[in-house]
Amino acid sequence: KTSKLELEVYEERIFELINALNNSGSFFGTIKWALGENYFKVIRPLKRELQTNGKYEPKEILKNKYKLNLLIAFSYPVDTTVIKNIYKLIYVKRSDYPEVNFYEPEFTWDEDLPLETINELKLIQKQTQDLGLYLFLKKNYYSSDDLKGIYRLPEGLNKVGYLMGLRAEGWLPSEQMNEINKFVKTIRKKMSGKTVIFPKTLKGVLGDLISDTELEELRLNEGLEYFNFNFTPTCNIKKIAIPATVIPLSYGSHQQDNSSLETICFHDFDKSFFYDNIENLRKLLWPYMKISSIENNDEVNSQNLCKLTIDGIIVEFSNIDDYPSRIILEKEECKVTFNGNSPYKLIYIGSYKLIEHINYLIMDKIAKYRGTDIENMKLTKH
Repeated sequence: KTSKLELEVYEERIFELINALNNSGSFFGTIKWALGENYFKVIRPLKRELQTNGKYEPKEILKNKYKLNLLIAFSYPVDTTVIKNIYKLIYVKRSDYPEVNFYEPEFTWDEDLPLETINELKLIQKQTQDLGLYLFLKKNYYSSDDLKGIYRLPEGLNKVGYLMGLRAEGWLPSEQMNEINKFVKTIRKKMSGKTVIFPKTLKGVLGDLISDTELEELRLNEGLEYFNFNFTPTCNIKKIAIPATVIPLSYGSHQQDNSSLETICFHDFDKSFFYDNIENLRKLLWPYMKISSIENNDEVNSQNLCKLTIDGIIVEFSNIDDYPSRIILEKEECKVTFNGNSPYKLIYIGSYKLIEHINYLIMDKIAKYRGTDIENMKLTKH
């Protein structure tokens, strides 16, 4: 517990910093040095952020984690790295922002969130009051991701639900459902045409978050525990990066072809649920494959050719000390032919045999890279 004397000392120090901020002395000059000619655009919104009802209240600053950290960040000596990342570094309690819609229960969040996430949700909800400093820093220092074509889902996001409210009446009250609808549409718009990076806090995605959005790349985060891959074929993704922590889920059947898929990137492949596991590899790759079925008659040879919808498949690895950086499987080497009586049975068996064949090709090329033979590799069953 802070003593009265300590409190007075802290308040006095805050007064010193505020006075320095309001005078064009070393404090002002340091901010100018750190931020360049735009420094004057920072001072006014910074002062507003530190005030309470138009006045500086040291006790209020001491009690407010954001204001206290903000004042310290802009104090001498000014650290430009801290200033440019201040909203990422300051974490606040979600419960302290009852005015913000977190789109529950379809979206769940950690209790402690970076202030950047709070502010981004406010912007989506057109709550722009007291965001002047954030908008300035975002425009001038947070734009690198946009320039690189990257969109990051908000940090602190924990789970994405089934999103059933997007398709079914009665799942949620209409007003709540409409708000979630608008939020999902906004997220999809921000994703469009970009590399989408999931936050490190995300544990699971059950519903169709991406829909028919076109993505350059989808990077699933390390620590993601489950992801519904059945929805990804309905969008256009050129590359998917998959960590070892992910378990593929299967809710429903989506047979659309994803003709844009060029690369699947595995992280720690030997620890993943796809390593030497035909069924899990089948769940992952099946939606991206086209099975050409034929009718059984005397004029046609009873063969069913399974092929990828692209010219081949590129499998990349992140841990290149143990694996080749990439394995390219050409369409011709992926082909599998077989015989059978029922066209429907052929489709089912054929898809499985194709996956088994592709799995073998991957494992064989890894074995050769390691200078061993596939039969001698120690394979882990999941």
